[in-house]
Amino acid sequence: MKRVFYLLSVLFLLLMSSCGTSNKAVDKTAHAVALQAIENRNFIVEIDEFYISSGLRHGVRQTNGSYFQVKDSVADYYLSSATFPRMPLYRLKQKGSVRFLDKKTKKNGDVEYRIQVIINEAGARNSKAIYLLTLFAESNSCYFQLDSKIGYNVIDESFRGKVYPADNKD
Repeated sequence: MKRVFYLLSVLFLLLMSSCGTSNKAVDKTAHAVALQAIENRNFIVEIDEFYISSGLRHGVRQTNGSYFQVKDSVADYYLSSATFPRMPLYRLKQKGSVRFLDKKTKKNGDVEYRIQVIINEAGARNSKAIYLLTLFAESNSCYFQLDSKIGYNVIDESFRGKVYPADNKD
């Protein structure tokens, strides 16, 4: 009886260790795909959690469709009105031109991009912002935050999400 229990325990441990290995391989693949999409300037960040500028956390349901997208040199930002019913309409969807300033790889493997966005919307004269996009090591998860801004109508909230190639999400 002890022998059967021992064999089942070993089999269970072997199965669990192989599951962990396959998850790491999937995470590394997702990270490589996300990194390539960012490098190609053709990516979308599906927003999972949204952080209001006061520092309070607001959960965002992924089904709401909130996103930040870059295609070539154009940034497109959309927040679901169902998630943010009191936010003015001009803040829910914005477009702007985008320029990548620099890229830095941290010791822990996270990759950080500084991105400048110039808002092209009416009433946003000379509004521009520099954001930090941090792609976490061995995953496609990221954190997006405001670094500095000039002017009005700049998205000054931070969020977490997942990075995908833009072509796969249209």
